[in-house]
Amino acid sequence: METITIPKEEYERLKKLEEIDWELVESFKRSLEDLKAGRIRRVK
Repeated sequence: METITIPKEEYERLKKLEEIDWELVESFKRSLEDLKAGRIRRVK
């Protein structure tokens, strides 16, 4: 394993982006499960 050094601010920004991405993936997954189970209504 290779070690690199980055500023703390950049590390914290990257960690935050990682969390946001997983939240989006989880939301998308729940939406697909709702669609599969027929729990989606058309909204006009």
